[in-house]
Amino acid sequence: MSELLMYSAALPNGSAIKNYTLVFIPHQKIAFDKVLNDLKIYLQEHIIPDHVLIIAGENTRDQFIEFIKEEQALKDIIPTRYHQDNMFTKFVGIYLFNEFGELRLFNGYKVKDGRLFSNLFRIGLTQIFNKGGLISAQESHHFVFPSGKHCDKFLRTGNVLIKSQDIYFIAFNLLNKYKNEYSIIYCDTSSINSLAFALVELKRRLSNNFVCPHIESYGSYKGFEESEFVDRHKALFLISSSTSANIIDRLKDRYVDEDRIVLVFCLAPKKYEKLVMCDLQKDQINQQGIEPFKSYGFNEKCELCDSGSMPVAIQGDVFLLEKPLVNKVIFRTNDAPRNLSEFMETYHHKNTFGVHFIKANYFESSVSSSGSVQFGYEVFFDIQAVFEDLAKGGKMYSGFKDKLDRYIHQYVPSNTRYLIHLNDTGSELFARYLKEKIGSVVKDEFIPELVPMSEIGKMDENKEGAALIICSSMVSGGNLIFVSKEMRKYDKLSLIYLIGFSRTESEDYFSFIKKNLTQGERGTDTNSFYSVEIIHCNNDYRNTSWIIEEDFIRSFLLFSETYGGDDKAYVIDHFKKRLSILAESKRLDKRGLPDGLFYANAYHGNPLRINKNFAFYKFTGYDQQVSQADIYFTISTIINKLRHSKDPSHRLHQTEYVRNLIDPENFSRFNDGIIQACILRAARPSELAYEIDKEISKKFLNIFRPIVLHARDHYGEALLEFLYAICIRKLRLEQEVLKELLAFVREQCKDNKIVMVLCAYISLIQVEKDPEAVKNYKVNYDLL
Repeated sequence: MSELLMYSAALPNGSAIKNYTLVFIPHQKIAFDKVLNDLKIYLQEHIIPDHVLIIAGENTRDQFIEFIKEEQALKDIIPTRYHQDNMFTKFVGIYLFNEFGELRLFNGYKVKDGRLFSNLFRIGLTQIFNKGGLISAQESHHFVFPSGKHCDKFLRTGNVLIKSQDIYFIAFNLLNKYKNEYSIIYCDTSSINSLAFALVELKRRLSNNFVCPHIESYGSYKGFEESEFVDRHKALFLISSSTSANIIDRLKDRYVDEDRIVLVFCLAPKKYEKLVMCDLQKDQINQQGIEPFKSYGFNEKCELCDSGSMPVAIQGDVFLLEKPLVNKVIFRTNDAPRNLSEFMETYHHKNTFGVHFIKANYFESSVSSSGSVQFGYEVFFDIQAVFEDLAKGGKMYSGFKDKLDRYIHQYVPSNTRYLIHLNDTGSELFARYLKEKIGSVVKDEFIPELVPMSEIGKMDENKEGAALIICSSMVSGGNLIFVSKEMRKYDKLSLIYLIGFSRTESEDYFSFIKKNLTQGERGTDTNSFYSVEIIHCNNDYRNTSWIIEEDFIRSFLLFSETYGGDDKAYVIDHFKKRLSILAESKRLDKRGLPDGLFYANAYHGNPLRINKNFAFYKFTGYDQQVSQADIYFTISTIINKLRHSKDPSHRLHQTEYVRNLIDPENFSRFNDGIIQACILRAARPSELAYEIDKEISKKFLNIFRPIVLHARDHYGEALLEFLYAICIRKLRLEQEVLKELLAFVREQCKDNKIVMVLCAYISLIQVEKDPEAVKNYKVNYDLL
C-alpha cells in the first residue's frame, strides 16, 4: 500500500482541459525508489496525465537535488514522447512548500495559472472527505444534533483522519492559516486532534525556532459553553466541519476574532468563505463535491419527522449516538399480506383429505463435489403433492386447479411448440398436466414437446411459435434466469413464463425477477410472465429453528448428565424423545414436520393448538383442522412482511441507529401458546433483544409472570418455548431482570423437573457464566 497521496483531476488550462496527477510526499526522509515505483504503478492504472505535480516540504530540498541527478530513474516513469531535449521538465513539476504553505518551483514544469493549485487542492481534499466523512441515515431514521437541528446527513471529519498522508495533506493546506504567535490550538472535537498535531509537526520541520502550541479540545456544544477560552487572543480555533457555519457566530459572540477561526470542511452559505479551508459543495470545478442537503432548526417544522422518520439523538464532541433508538412493534391485523387468509383457506390442512401442503424443517439432498449435502428449509410447500393430486383427478386442491385452468385458457396460445420445465419433480408434473390439457383440445401434431431444462440445447432453433417455461415454485428465480439466458438463441420463439407458486421474500424481489424475465428486444414487455399463486414469505434455509434446537438438545443432554441431579434420567429421556422427532423429520420421505414443531405443555404434555377467533384468518373451522406448520407459516409470513415494510415506524428492520423490537405486548395480545411459540421461533435474535433496554426487559417479565403462574393450564402452555428461547439466547434480557425471572420460575414450578433443569442451564451459563459450563454446554450461537 502506497504511503503517498496521489490523485488525478481534469482542470481548465487556458482554453483547454488538461489532466493533472498530484503526488503529495509527507515524509522527512524520502525513499525515492519507492516513490517512483508507486507513481509508476499509479500511472499504469490511470489515464496518463498531461502533467505530474510533486509536492513536498522545503526541508527535503537537499534530497531532491540528489534525486534529479538520477535522470534515467525519472525517464522510467515519463512517457517516451518527453524523453528528448529535456522535455521531461514539461511533464513533471516539483514544488516545495515552506512554513507558510507557499509553493516554490524546484524543478520542471511551471504552473502559470495561480488558481490551478487551489483548485487541485480543493479536489484532493474533497476526495479525502468522500472516504467516509458524510454520514447518511437510512430512510427509517434521521439525526438530532445537540443544537436541536434535525437532518438525515451530517459531516464528520474524524472519520477520514485514518491515513497519515491524508492527515498531513489536510495539515499542509492549513499552514497558511497558522500564525507563529499562536500559543494554543482549540479543536472543536477531539477526533481532529491528530490534524492539529500534524500541523504542528509540519511547522516544526519547516521553522528554525518554532515553539509548539498547546492543543486542546473543547467539544462542539457542551464543552463550548463551559470553556472560558482564556488565551483566545493567542489561539487558533479549528472547526472540523459544518453545514451552517453557525458555530462561527457563536465563537464571535465569545469575543473570538474572526481571523483566528478556520473551518476545515464546509458545506454552507458563502458568508464565511475566507475562513473555509475546503468548500465541499459540488460545482463545475469540484465535480466530486457534495450536493447541499436540507436541515431543520430547533423551532422549524421537520418534514423528516412528518414523513414517519424516527429522530435519533447524537451527542458528544465526536457526534456519537446517545444510544440506539428502540422502537417497539405491535402486530396489527393489517400486517398480514392481503391474500394470506385466502391462501391459508385453500392450503391449510383439512381432516377430509389428511394431506399437509405446508410443512416445516424440510430437508432435501443436494450432490456437490464433496458429496451429498442436506439443506434444511424453514417452511416447505409440498407442491409435488398438489400436481400428483391434479394428475389423478383429485379434489384436494380444487381451488388451485380452477385458477390454473383459467390461466391456461387465457394465456397459453394455440401455437405453443415447447413446454420447458425445470428439473424438479413438481415442475415436470406441472408440465405434464399442461400437455394433457392442451392435448385435449388440439390435434396430435400440435401437441407441444416436453423439454427438461437440461435439454434446452437440443431444441430446433428454426421453429416458430411459443415456448412455455414451467416452474412449480419460484423462490429466488435463479433457475429461471438461467433458462432465460439459454433461450436467447431461440429468437423465433415467444417466451411465456408460467409459475405455480411464487414465494419470494418480498414484493420488490418478485418485481425484480419478473422484470428480468420479461425483458427482451422490445423492452420489459417482450416476454410474458404469469404466476397462479403469489405469497411473500420467509425463505430461510440451512440453520432453521429446528436445526438450532437439535444443537441445543445435544448440549443440554450433556449438561443434564452432570447437573440433572436426581431428575436427570427423566429429563434426558424427555429430550431424547424430542431429538428423535426432529431426526425423523429430516428423512427425505417425510418432507418435513406438519406437527410436533413446538414443546408441549410443561405439565400435561398436550400439543399447542390454535383456538377460535384467530385474528389473521377470515374463514371458519380452522381450529379443528390446521396443523402447527400452518400457524407457524402464518406468523412467519407476517413477521417477514414487517421486515420489508416501507413504514419506518412500523417495521422489523435493524439499522446501526435504530433497534426495531417485537413489542413484549404481543405475547399478551396473542395469548394462544402456539402463537407465542411461533413468534419466538420465527423471530430473529435482534428482534427479541430486550437486554438493550431495562424497561423493556421488565415489561417482558411482567407479561411473562402470568404465563408462569398458569403453566398448568392453557394460558401458560408455551412456558417451555419461552425457556428454550432464553436458553439459546434468542430472547435476551437485562441481567438483573433475568435473575428475577429465574427466581420466579423456580419458585412457581419447583415441582416440574424439565423446567428446573432448564433454569439451571440458563443460570449456570448466562448468569454465573461458569467457564467450564460455557465451554462444554453452550449452544452454538453462530447458528442463530
